[in-house]
Amino acid sequence: MMNKLIFFYGDRLGMTGSTDYVSEPSWEFYDLLKDPHEDHNAYSDPEYQAVIRKMKKEMMRLKAETGDTDPDSERMHGILAAQGLE
Repeated sequence: MMNKLIFFYGDRLGMTGSTDYVSEPSWEFYDLLKDPHEDHNAYSDPEYQAVIRKMKKEMMRLKAETGDTDPDSERMHGILAAQGLE
């Protein structure tokens, strides 16, 4: 299986080069074998929910492993908590 999971925070979180526009956080998921051109966001597809949960867990593990914990960003922790990731 080749899959791609993307999380858009919806907030620049103080990063330079980003727009000041704030939007709702959103997800995208693509099954790259069935959809190599990423034409169909399958995030809401029931077929992929177990895979998406596993990929989210791995994303958070990698954030912790690499020290990408945003210790000074209450906003980031709020975004992650609202997504069930903290």
